Amino acid sequence: LLALVSFILAGYVIGFLWEESASRSRELQRSREDYRRLEAYSRYVLESISSGLITTDRDDRITFVNKAAERILGVREHVLLGRPVSQLFPKFEGTAKERLEVTYRRGQEDLVLGLSISTLKDHRGRRVGRIFIFQDLTRWKEMEEQMKRTEKLAAVGQLAAGLAHEIRNPMASISGAIQLFKDEGGFDNPNTERLMNIIITESNRLNRLISDFLLYAQPPKARRERVDLAKVVKDTLELFFHSPEYRHGIELIERIEDGVMVPCDPQQIQQVLWNLLLNAVEAMDGKGTLRVELSKDSETESAVLRVEDTGVGMSQEEVERIFEPFFTTKERGTGLGLSIVHKIIELHHGSIAVRSRKGEGSVFTITLPLRTSKGS
Repeated sequence: LLALVSFILAGYVIGFLWEESASRSRELQRSREDYRRLEAYSRYVLESISSGLITTDRDDRITFVNKAAERILGVREHVLLGRPVSQLFPKFEGTAKERLEVTYRRGQEDLVLGLSISTLKDHRGRRVGRIFIFQDLTRWKEMEEQMKRTEKLAAVGQLAAGLAHEIRNPMASISGAIQLFKDEGGFDNPNTERLMNIIITESNRLNRLISDFLLYAQPPKARRERVDLAKVVKDTLELFFHSPEYRHGIELIERIEDGVMVPCDPQQIQQVLWNLLLNAVEAMDGKGTLRVELSKDSETESAVLRVEDTGVGMSQEEVERIFEPFFTTKERGTGLGLSIVHKIIELHHGSIAVRSRKGEGSVFTITLPLRTSKGS
């Protein structure tokens, strides 16, 4: 009887322990599933945010990269995992600053990134890594620089327009008087005649310079109409490459999207493209590749015209001043061609951006709205 009771009791204990073990196993399985769901949800949240996000371990080696970071940096996650984060952001180098701006080289493009750094801690408050959150500020920086240039150029233009008129009137009188004196045979000395011819030539050159400046300072009102921008670009290219300004050692690559309709003054836009082509050809000194692209950006509802050359390029300081009147990097330039370009694009409610590196060429990107804004 005692053996039977012991057997029954042992069976009961074993059954109880088995049921307890099964219950614990089910609970553990539920916990694992909850953890996987939570992990998947957390990853989904991190992958869904528009900002780039990178996490690192204690040694600042990359452990996670979200999709936005891949898109901004132009590098896939598996390439970055395990690498020191300082390879991406050399300016960081373990700095304690929470927010900073860094420059990142993506292909041939320099991006300005707004970077926020936070410490990653475990449940005991110990540092286990860092979190890097960043946004691409390049376009905002370009817009900020453009606003500064616009304000500066407006002030210079208003100040100098009246001065240009005052100079032009006496110059016309001097040139006219010398020409009249010459026509009446007033030069007995050949050397005097040569000097007077120089004065006439330089007076005419100064007059053209003043005309260009007045075109910049007081441009004629744009006579806007709905225009096929592709036709304007193609016609301008045809005219330019049959002009004396073209150099036959330059290769042209065209990528023109048809049917890009834009409200604009076709003559003024032709002037813009002509000035950019002339600038590119002069920068290449007769040899190189000139790329002209026209496309439509449906997201921003704008036409994008890009002129790229493989010329001498510019320093950052030169890029910042390139649209200032009378600023030029060329020996014989007036420094007004690109100022006029900037003014015309501004009058068309568009924007122009420049990207350039010394010895690598320049890219001018113009955006023009596809629709006329209210009140314009």
